[in-house]
Amino acid sequence: MMRKNVLTAFGVLMIQYLPAQQYYNDSAMVPGAVDFAKLYYNQKRGNQSSIYNGLLHHLYPSYIEGNAYFLIDSFQRGTVIYEDIVYENILMNYDVVTDQLVVKADEQTSLPLLLFSPRVKKFSFSGLNFFYEDEMNDIVTSLPTGYYQELVRGRATAICKTTKIIKETIRDIKVHYEFEQQKRYYILKDSHSYLINNKNDLLSILKDQKKGIQEFMRTKKLKFRRNKERTIVAVTEFYNNPPEKKS
Repeated sequence: MMRKNVLTAFGVLMIQYLPAQQYYNDSAMVPGAVDFAKLYYNQKRGNQSSIYNGLLHHLYPSYIEGNAYFLIDSFQRGTVIYEDIVYENILMNYDVVTDQLVVKADEQTSLPLLLFSPRVKKFSFSGLNFFYEDEMNDIVTSLPTGYYQELVRGRATAICKTTKIIKETIRDIKVHYEFEQQKRYYILKDSHSYLINNKNDLLSILKDQKKGIQEFMRTKKLKFRRNKERTIVAVTEFYNNPPEKKS
């Protein structure tokens, strides 16, 4: 009986001790065991898992016209890779003003929390895919730090950086506030990033298929100034999967 009590006390002590472990030497563990242990532990914790640790996200004043989020201001369910662990069916929204991912444990009772961006590798919702780029860790592509939407992946990858600011204007002797959005497009190719401002930038970066791309744009009636994103996506997809030459 005494032995059983000692073992029970030891088990309780270990359970209390586990959450406090912040650092450990995983070199002594079997490869993959660390990730498995993290996943198992976080699943057991449920809504108390590490993904729900963050600063409180404060809503924006209702007098600001528009919304601060990507597309819509309601929370969507999606997938997050946080601290190299995949979390599915997470309630989330992307605050474009602060460039932070907001999550909630449930729709009704929990408060929205801001995730620490460098710990978020990727996230996706509503068929949209995003990744976090840290210019301090990836000098090759030299992209400014932040979240980027992946539009096309392949030999050439098209991405978009969306930003929003709160703009102030005077209307009828009153201050008017609204969210103003801006998008920047890049092509990632040969371990470098290229900002796409116009049609010539696009053709220059994909110059090894320039003639084919120009013919493709004429056939599809693609106008860069009219619809920048549609043109970049279509041209990049064409570049990655060019039609076979007739013999």
